[in-house]
Amino acid sequence: MSGPIRLCRSAFRKLFSPCLVFVLIFQGIALAGIFGTVRGIVHDAQHRPIEGAKVVLQATQSDWKKEAATDGEGRFQMDAVPAGLYTLHILRDGFRDVKSDLTVLPDSAPLLHFPMELAAVHQSVEVTDSAQLVDAGFSTRRQH
Repeated sequence: MSGPIRLCRSAFRKLFSPCLVFVLIFQGIALAGIFGTVRGIVHDAQHRPIEGAKVVLQATQSDWKKEAATDGEGRFQMDAVPAGLYTLHILRDGFRDVKSDLTVLPDSAPLLHFPMELAAVHQSVEVTDSAQLVDAGFSTRRQH
C-alpha cells in the first residue's frame, strides 16, 4: 500500500473508531424511522383532479402543522412528517371542506384519495314593492 493511502486509513481509524461508526449508522437508521410522507390526490365526484386546493396537516397532540397545495393533477405531498396522529383539512372555493383523521407511520408514503363534493349554491332574490305615482291628467297619446 502506498504512503498516502496508509496515512489516510490511519487517520480515519483514529477519527472514527468502529464503535463510533456503529453509533452514527444506528442514529441514522433511528432518525429515518420516525418520519413518514403524506401524499394524496384530491378530486371531484367524477374523479377529475382539483387544482389549487389548500391542504393543511395538523398534529392532534401538538401545534405542529404543515401546508401544501394541489397541483394540476390534484396531487400533493408532504415529506418528513413525524409519525403520529393528524387531522387533514382540505379547502377549495366551490367545494365543501374535507376533514379526515390520519395516522402517519414511519417510513410509509401511501397514496390517499380525497373526493370533494360541490358546495351547495345559495341564491337569494330580493323583491321590493313600490308603487309609482301616475298623474291622471297627463297623457302621452299622440294625435294624427
